[in-house]
Amino acid sequence: MTIKRYLFTTWHLSVLFTKRYFRSKTALFFSVLFPLILLFIFGGIFGKSNGGSFNVAVIDQARTTFSKQFDGSLHNSAILKVKDVGTLDEAKTKLGRSEIVSIIVLPSGFGEANAQHFPGGQAQVLYDQSGAQAGQAVASILDGIFTGINAKVTGITPPLGVVSKSTAQSGLSAFDYAFTGLLGFSLLGLGIFGPINTLPALKKTGALRRFRTTPLRPLQFVIAYMISALAAGVVSIGVQFVVAISFFHFHMRGNIFEFTIFALLSAIMVFGFGMAVGGWANDEKQSAPLGNLVSFPMMFLSGVFFPRYLMPGWLQNASAFIPLSPVIDGLRMIATENKSLLELGPQLGLIGAWIIVIYVLAFRVFRWE
Repeated sequence: MTIKRYLFTTWHLSVLFTKRYFRSKTALFFSVLFPLILLFIFGGIFGKSNGGSFNVAVIDQARTTFSKQFDGSLHNSAILKVKDVGTLDEAKTKLGRSEIVSIIVLPSGFGEANAQHFPGGQAQVLYDQSGAQAGQAVASILDGIFTGINAKVTGITPPLGVVSKSTAQSGLSAFDYAFTGLLGFSLLGLGIFGPINTLPALKKTGALRRFRTTPLRPLQFVIAYMISALAAGVVSIGVQFVVAISFFHFHMRGNIFEFTIFALLSAIMVFGFGMAVGGWANDEKQSAPLGNLVSFPMMFLSGVFFPRYLMPGWLQNASAFIPLSPVIDGLRMIATENKSLLELGPQLGLIGAWIIVIYVLAFRVFRWE
């Protein structure tokens, strides 16, 4: 077989596989629609940034002129989002459900004039033990508000104080972190779950056996099938980017061309695992459990849904070598930290090593029937 005919056959087969893929409603659901559903779910959870605000309830037991004015000023606060409640018991119920993080109680006598004819009293901040950090933050915010009021009322500026300034550095938002993890999850689904479902089905119908009777070689089949998977991946990730930017204001800080190159290399690596499992398995009964065995550690230990730095130190070191870990890390570094491919040497090295290992294994275990 000449090189020209070899490439022509491979390309023609890849076009056929791609057309077949996009005609399958099931394939389109799991490669495009299902990742979008997850994107909207996680976007709804992480994408609605409250700008560092806290949901609180205010119970005014004093009903003085000052307490009413203070309650009104809290309702206009950008940091404290006051939820209307009728009674203290109702507020405690919301606190127990985590609908609010704390209750601000203005006790009887709050705001009444003291001996110096200044409004006095102490507000109380009630919080649940599970939300102690948020409750203490609300107390700190109130303390700052009272410090300003005291200075205005008494005309005395405290000799010591604190001034906060921005570092002018923009860190990751919750959605930025979740989005790059979801892109890795999409590559995992396309690269593994596609081949482990399709190849055993083709063996069952005898389609692969018929391919074997032709001059087609296994490498041509793998390349053609991989091109169709990459085409589906480009469409899936492209749609997710459009949705993330349009609906959840995701900001792509890195170079989109370098991001695409890295994503394609990652997809090629992940696809090798799907080919190894699907090419070896005779039917779905063999491919499904083995596919789950391969994908679950990647899904939960690679930083898809939560950061790896939350893991124990020994697990962080071990999970760094899981195939999807350099993928998630690299995508996140390019998209959110403006890293270049030249700065991703460790991630590219791991991906390259896994490509060699997994494709050698995939060709050794591949079976036509």
